[in-house]
Amino acid sequence: MPNKLILETSPYLLQHAHNPVNWFPWGEEAFERAKQEDKLVLISIGYSSCHWCHVMERESFEDEESARLMNENYICIKVDREERPDVDQVYMSAVQLITGSGGWPLNCFALPDKSPIFGGTYFQKVHWQEILKGLNLTWRNDRQKVERAAKELSDGVASTEIIKEKVVTCGSSLKDLKLVAEPWRRKFDREFGGWGSAPKFPMPPALEFLLDYAWLSEDSDLKQHLFFTLKSLSEGGIYDHLGGGFFRYSVDREWKVPHFEKMLYDNAQLAAIYAKAFTYFGYADFARIAKETINFTLQEFQADNGGFYSSLDADSEGVEGSYYVWSLEELAAISGDDFPLLQQFFSLTPSSSLDGMINLSLNREFHSGVHSEEDSTRLDNLKAKLLLVRSERKKPSLDIKQIGCWNGLMVKALSVVSRHLNDPNMLCLAEGTAHFIEANLMDENGQLSRCLTSGHRSGLAFLDDYAFIAEGYISLYEASLEESWLLKSKKLVDETLTSFYDPRGGMFYFTSKEQEVVVARKMELTDGVMPAAASSLGHSLLTLSHYFFVEEYDRLSMQMVSNLKNQLSGAGPYTANWSRLLLRHYFEPVVVIAQGDNYKEVSKKIASIFYPALIFGGGQLQSKIPAIATKVVDSPNNLFLCTGKQCMKPMESVDNLFVELELLKQGKASGR
Repeated sequence: MPNKLILETSPYLLQHAHNPVNWFPWGEEAFERAKQEDKLVLISIGYSSCHWCHVMERESFEDEESARLMNENYICIKVDREERPDVDQVYMSAVQLITGSGGWPLNCFALPDKSPIFGGTYFQKVHWQEILKGLNLTWRNDRQKVERAAKELSDGVASTEIIKEKVVTCGSSLKDLKLVAEPWRRKFDREFGGWGSAPKFPMPPALEFLLDYAWLSEDSDLKQHLFFTLKSLSEGGIYDHLGGGFFRYSVDREWKVPHFEKMLYDNAQLAAIYAKAFTYFGYADFARIAKETINFTLQEFQADNGGFYSSLDADSEGVEGSYYVWSLEELAAISGDDFPLLQQFFSLTPSSSLDGMINLSLNREFHSGVHSEEDSTRLDNLKAKLLLVRSERKKPSLDIKQIGCWNGLMVKALSVVSRHLNDPNMLCLAEGTAHFIEANLMDENGQLSRCLTSGHRSGLAFLDDYAFIAEGYISLYEASLEESWLLKSKKLVDETLTSFYDPRGGMFYFTSKEQEVVVARKMELTDGVMPAAASSLGHSLLTLSHYFFVEEYDRLSMQMVSNLKNQLSGAGPYTANWSRLLLRHYFEPVVVIAQGDNYKEVSKKIASIFYPALIFGGGQLQSKIPAIATKVVDSPNNLFLCTGKQCMKPMESVDNLFVELELLKQGKASGR
């Protein structure tokens, strides 16, 4: 007999629909039942591709004794964190306050009024049953103790990830940026790339900051380490050398053994970063990685409606990574006479972390050498053979939620790859994804929804949905020069000012004023594997201020980064997108407008250089964008270069423009 989750559309919730646990979906029905039956509430949060979520389900949620204890003593709620990131944010804060760390599955116990009292992440079955018994006993015998704990913990949750009072806005300097970079530099892993120790995450917002800061500072050491990191990621086992795309993170320091989830958000962001890195470093393999990563998302995640699904599971047939790993005997049998070449190209050392199996990573010494065309052909044929054999295995399950913010990241990724690799097909795909968002996640009143699952639109959008889609539309404008996308981006940003902005703190809440408040209305201030929603919005506000001459946008963007400025030094990757926003305010965006018949050709030439401070626009003389409409002269083809409120005399030569851009950069790099 299935539980109430059988009526849901989330693949994660449906995975638990046949557990013996009487799961409820998140909603008032569950909390009313808890009040009526005088029970505590268990809120269990995860996502469909999470390996340890599956482990705890098998060990505890499918176990009859554990289920009996849960059903008799608690009202049990299952939450898909990707559908309800607001619920996840609140109870993750609570668990981090209790334990000092977090992760998934996230299991948090609460009062019937939703106040958290105790929690953790993965629990082994014996420990889980002890907690279920002990907490219920305390609830029955010492209720005041439980209620005091709930009050203290709720107060703690309400005081984290929040800016209550805005600070005085302040400018930015090169010194501020050095205060971010230098403590971070001391944590660089010089042997294997990245920073810190295992587990290691790529953390795309951090990579993007380092890319932009290396460009501005001309710091050769940082530039070299960034190149080494990007190369190490693309050569390691965290990258799928047969099917393309990146796994979620590495369990070891060397990037060899990953957790095998594949997430849309990782691959969207990393494809864009590798495309930009190709332009910056001129290293052809980075362009290949960007293309292969996009091709992976198209093959595995793109739906018929033009949008993108969410993730591929880490597990297949109940075993993590079994779809991707090999025995030495398998590899030898498939490659035949070419096995020695396979041994040269790939590192084929069995891993104890994988029960003696092999996850393919490149033999870096061989890969960095010069190879004959014949060897390259043989290697391509070998990889095709292995991919064919792998495709006959049972594939990991696909989460078919189409999430607004993650599709916004794909619009940006496809647009960036289109520009930096000069690929018109990528632009068509970016436009198709944007049209999917407009047709499927936006209602007739312009209200944005969180996600689409099996044709069912669910939930009001959160700040990350508005922010990432707005930023995606700006990138799409830069690639296509179709003004409608810039106007749509502005409309989304204006909606955030109406529904999410807190004038007292000078920041944006993660939930809108129309949405449920769970324990406390919170903000998202730190970056992780995705940028903090507000930091993404800060970038869009800064960019749009220069297109539309709205000084209030620029002021709001500067206010937000000023609020966080004292936290940036030493926070490194955890505030990287805020630091990149600080960098953009320091540099002050350089606006280039191309007018006339050849503006699209000029756009292609400008995309051939790496200049992250650049805001580009172009078109004929009639325009709804003030930055373009105000640039009118008699010459048929003109380039306008503006900084602040001043514009240079119109230019007709792109080469002259490049000279002026380099002079501006050198001035800022020296602190002038």
